[in-house]
Amino acid sequence: MARVTYGSMVTELRGKIGGTVFQRNAYGFSAKNKGTTCFSATAFQQSMRDSLKKAVQAWSLLSSGQRDSWNVYASTYPQYPHNGGSTELSGYNVFVKSNALRFMASQGIVTNCVLANNVENTFNPEAQVASGEMAFNLGSLDGSNNSFFLIFLSPPIGYYTSITKKNTRYIILTSDPEHHFFMHDEYIAVYGALPSVIDNLNCKVLQVGIDNGQVSAYSYFRIVIT
Repeated sequence: MARVTYGSMVTELRGKIGGTVFQRNAYGFSAKNKGTTCFSATAFQQSMRDSLKKAVQAWSLLSSGQRDSWNVYASTYPQYPHNGGSTELSGYNVFVKSNALRFMASQGIVTNCVLANNVENTFNPEAQVASGEMAFNLGSLDGSNNSFFLIFLSPPIGYYTSITKKNTRYIILTSDPEHHFFMHDEYIAVYGALPSVIDNLNCKVLQVGIDNGQVSAYSYFRIVIT
């Protein structure tokens, strides 16, 4: 950091120019390099990045016929970005997204996609916490439909917090949406402690077809711990 003295032409300078920040404090004016904020990736984010790289590499190994099958699939069953964009994903986009999630689930790659649409599940999720354990059930009303599911949960939230607010983090993956399973270790690894009875959590679920790799839209829920 350098101390700055101004003259008759320039009497004061504040703010950022390029990589230099000009500011005033109790000791006068100073200039310093702009700091760089570094955010470390969560385990899920790093796993997703690694899986995306594998999927991109896998696309480069497909034959022209296999790529055509994905382009036909993408145009027959349109998918859209999860950020709300209106542009349909290309065959390449759908392949990379679908197979990246499959790599994460250790499902293996789909090179020739099945021309069929997912039957999207209807859920009634619930969670119980007792004796240091956390049990969770997606409460599928439609059976497994040959899919696996990524489950994202929030820490305890206020009752009026929007269920679509982006405060959930990935907790666990399951291919059994009809029965209870335990997730206390995974939840504690992310948030440090289990929620308590009557706490509210936001829940986000992403369904991925095992055969065709299709990724459904996120489903959002409010859960009250019992």
